[in-house]
Amino acid sequence: MSEESDSDVNFEDSGSEYLLESSEYTESASEADDNINAATEPTEINDEILSVTQWVNVAPDNSQNFNPKYEIPTERDCKILLDFAHDCTEFKVFSTIFPYSLCIRIAECTNQRLTALNRRAQSKRNLTDPNEILVFLGISLIMHYNKLPSLKDYWSKNPSMGNSVIKNCISRDRFLLLSSKLYFNDCDKPTNASRDYYISDVVQCLKQTFAAARSESSFQSIDECMVKFKGRSSMKQYMPMKPIKRGIKIWMRCDSKTGYTYDLNLYTGKEANHVQSEPTTLGEKVVLKLVSSIREKDVCLAFDRFFTSIKLLEIIPYPALGTYMQNRKNTPKFVGKLARGESQLQINSGGILAARWMDSKEVLLASNCHEPSLVDVDRKQKDGSKKKIKCPKSISDYNRIMGGVDLADQKTTVYDFNRKSQKWWKKVFYKLLMVSVTNSWIIYTEHKKQKLSLKDFLVPLAESMIFEGNKRRETMPRRQGERTPKRSKTDSLNIGDHLPVEQEKRCRCVRCTSLGIEKRTKMICSGCNNALCYKCIGPFHKLN
Repeated sequence: MSEESDSDVNFEDSGSEYLLESSEYTESASEADDNINAATEPTEINDEILSVTQWVNVAPDNSQNFNPKYEIPTERDCKILLDFAHDCTEFKVFSTIFPYSLCIRIAECTNQRLTALNRRAQSKRNLTDPNEILVFLGISLIMHYNKLPSLKDYWSKNPSMGNSVIKNCISRDRFLLLSSKLYFNDCDKPTNASRDYYISDVVQCLKQTFAAARSESSFQSIDECMVKFKGRSSMKQYMPMKPIKRGIKIWMRCDSKTGYTYDLNLYTGKEANHVQSEPTTLGEKVVLKLVSSIREKDVCLAFDRFFTSIKLLEIIPYPALGTYMQNRKNTPKFVGKLARGESQLQINSGGILAARWMDSKEVLLASNCHEPSLVDVDRKQKDGSKKKIKCPKSISDYNRIMGGVDLADQKTTVYDFNRKSQKWWKKVFYKLLMVSVTNSWIIYTEHKKQKLSLKDFLVPLAESMIFEGNKRRETMPRRQGERTPKRSKTDSLNIGDHLPVEQEKRCRCVRCTSLGIEKRTKMICSGCNNALCYKCIGPFHKLN
């Protein structure tokens, strides 16, 4: 997997090196073997014989001399940090998560591409504005929950297929034009720009609004999610064990209970300035970067075995726990086989606890905030009945905390805008749009203190975005370059003293002839005595 190739994890197994890796440790190999054999049985804890990398077996609930590095925080209710009225709408909440200033930025960048297109094309396309972008995003959300086989089907004349709301607010060609020219950063890309340049402004904006809208929850998880993409990109990852096997990877930090996304970062690949001698692994870098934006202290974090290392649990400034790989450096060695429900516990003087538990498969977990204790959990048997078995409390808490990112990913993919595109940053943008909608939905339900399905929130939100965008466009003064209203037939025929008069003889149209078009007409201008067809009377006198 690509993650492993980018990390600096030492996967070499050198036996007792993982148990005893102190630079000051100089005893002989036979003495080391004696210590390992002695550690297989639970012993009384003696701080004098422990080092940070030396592990000792401990019996459950024998924690008289063991103090975890951190304490597990008590669960608290999250607070909404923004001031909303009691009767606030879905659009009001969404506009704080996905601000109007972001629509302005998208309109500016999209207009750069439209202007470049107008230089090359003979026909001029109208520039867009933030309100039209708001309408465009509202239509995109409708397409999230009202799915049709093709984009053009929304403008179908078939009453069972066409969408009247979409057809009444934007034309098909205009929507396809905006969809193809949608841009999120300046067209002139710097030579030293990062790989995520095309979407970096959107990511930075949403990271700030996500954090500013809600207080930190007590329990959060860190994991990755995938944005489906099969085109060409140096950022594309292949993960055969995931439901989405090819795509763009996003690291996320989410609330374990609701799935609210607090922070996220795109994985852009191996860093160019990576120092080979640096001991930090990719998983450690990801976790430390995501936790750097946490604003409160009492936060407990959970992550899976790709991120977890003993060093990370020692240096991270928060209570944390996670499953780990047996071949990681400084991890304890467990010996013997376990039956289902049996467990082993080891500790070190750094306040780290390692637990081994046999469920249907073996589970290895390390924590810097748990004591060596057991709890009862329900497990389903082969006959379908449930049976209570003993489980380390650290593993039980891990199962309760870890699912935050999976919960957020599940909610954003219920109404996924899965349209083909050769631009990875467009696929990521629609993913971030749905993350914004999901966060808005969570805040809205917490503010209203009522249960509401995502669909019941998404439908009025999309309609409100279209309504607000159209209303603001009507009140805005017309900008230069926008299309002027079409003239009526009467206005186009009566231009000053030049009135069309019909004659018996047909003559070639002067304007059509100049354009290389063969066309004859009986109409002649009474003012300039030029033969002009019905369509050329207005344009001819306007040009002359």
